[in-house]
Amino acid sequence: MKRIPLNVSTVNKAAGNLRRRIVQLVPNAVNAQFEPPRTPFEKYFRDKLLKKINLKEVEGLSVLEVGCGIGDLLKAAAQYKPKELYGTDQSVTAIEIAQRYLEGIPVDLSVAPVTNLPFPDAAFDIVYVLFELQYLNDEEMEKAVEEVCRVSRDLVILVEETAPSKNVAPDMIYRPVEDYKAHFDERQFKLRKVSYLDVAFSRVMFGARRTPYHWVRWVLSPILYLFGYPASVLKPPSYEEAEPPSSKRALWLQKMLLPLTKGLDEILLPSKGITIMRFEKQKLFDRG
Repeated sequence: MKRIPLNVSTVNKAAGNLRRRIVQLVPNAVNAQFEPPRTPFEKYFRDKLLKKINLKEVEGLSVLEVGCGIGDLLKAAAQYKPKELYGTDQSVTAIEIAQRYLEGIPVDLSVAPVTNLPFPDAAFDIVYVLFELQYLNDEEMEKAVEEVCRVSRDLVILVEETAPSKNVAPDMIYRPVEDYKAHFDERQFKLRKVSYLDVAFSRVMFGARRTPYHWVRWVLSPILYLFGYPASVLKPPSYEEAEPPSSKRALWLQKMLLPLTKGLDEILLPSKGITIMRFEKQKLFDRG
């Protein structure tokens, strides 16, 4: 296997190359791989998501992340001393990078799709699934839920983009929380907690998603454009803007504006979007 020299710039470059390949194949998959942050917004996004997920509970437990990408979540989880740490991804490239990125951390990595996990039943205390099921059709999603529930003996933490009603985009399916709840219920996993990542305004300003609020960036695009941010005066943001701003001035502007957008994030609390769902296996005599 080709070895990749281990340093931060190399990991970020390799992760960026992987992201570009993914976006070319799946234009919506901006968050498909959980990567080390490259901009102030990405760090803010990552830190908020990790706080919502609450990795402290992995201490002394066996943990699996399905669709681990280059392993940034696994690296964050390792500091809380889990008993066992496993990661799978269907991308050979992602696993090769993860093996270098996680060098020195006791973690078992393997190439496997979420619909066919190479583990025995009830092998893990906690299974994490981040931004995976939203890219599967209904049949694949049902099989993936079956596999995830099969290998978990207690908890499944699911993070996906949700919507009030099902919305089938060209390369992604926004499903309501109730859809996921119904599929997990069939496998005796009960939805115990739902929370939303409150980064809505910052994501509109600095993310690569087109949303109903993209006019905000459209109005500000002349300023952003002058500072080197890849936004055009003549068109709203597009999926092709998945790469971070290239100029130092643009990054500086993002850093200066982020405190303002953070404050607005606390006001504009979402009821859809990035959703953290906690499923617990139904215990004997548990009435749900």
